[in-house]
Amino acid sequence: MKKKNPVVVTFCIVAAALLLWFAAGFTDYVMAESGKAPVFCIEQSDGVYVGLGYSYEMYPHPITGKNEYALYLFGNVIKSNFTN
Repeated sequence: MKKKNPVVVTFCIVAAALLLWFAAGFTDYVMAESGKAPVFCIEQSDGVYVGLGYSYEMYPHPITGKNEYALYLFGNVIKSNFTN
């Protein structure tokens, strides 16, 4: 039986972890775009959801009632659809 190269095994594990992280982040993004709470995030306080390396602030618009959000990736704002 041939022994596997440890570099290849390590690369595959890291690639699988990144793929899972990206899939969870994309799922949460789609949920936020549709006005629903993210699935793979934990609600820290009212309207603040925290995931692994990313977070959302979600609040309803005072007039329309539609949920608006801001997406943070590693503490930096990536996308926001808040209106004043």
